[in-house]
Amino acid sequence: DAISTQMKCAKTEQDYIKVSNEYKELIPFEDSEQLSKECLEFAETVKYDKLYQSAKQKQQSENTDSLGQAIREFENIIDWKDAKEQLQICQNKLEELRVKEEEERIKKQEERERTERLARENAKKQKIRTSIILILVGSIVAALVLYNQFVSLPKKYEKANSYLDAQKYEQAVEAFAELEDYKDSEEYLKKFYA
Repeated sequence: DAISTQMKCAKTEQDYIKVSNEYKELIPFEDSEQLSKECLEFAETVKYDKLYQSAKQKQQSENTDSLGQAIREFENIIDWKDAKEQLQICQNKLEELRVKEEEERIKKQEERERTERLARENAKKQKIRTSIILILVGSIVAALVLYNQFVSLPKKYEKANSYLDAQKYEQAVEAFAELEDYKDSEEYLKKFYA
């Protein structure tokens, strides 16, 4: 009577195995052998139900590792309830997830390549802009040097000579001093200071 109460209260696989072992000790008394077998069947049912529920829970995941575990668990209980169908559902879902992950990986790779290509293009454009600016600055400097050498200095030299011809010696000295070593400006300055 106490054993039958334990059997009614049993919930886990271990509970049923314990009750089954207690019934085995009573063999051949009445139906103890049959009750021992029933307890083992209940233990198996509890065990498979627990595995089934665990696999079903993992099946809900969007994680490939969890789905892989669910597949293995369904494979271990392939003949239990609709485990075979659930296994197929998991395998399909896992394949879909893998395809989706691969698509996302490819998309990220393409985006990374596009970003790198744009960076290279921008660097190339910046290099071209810098080169153009340097050429322009160099051209402007060269133009200023040429202007100074062939336009500005000859005009100043001419003006200094015109001051000299007009006997405006103070202004002529200042003008020749600005010219420094252009043509014979230094010779004129030496004459003024001699």
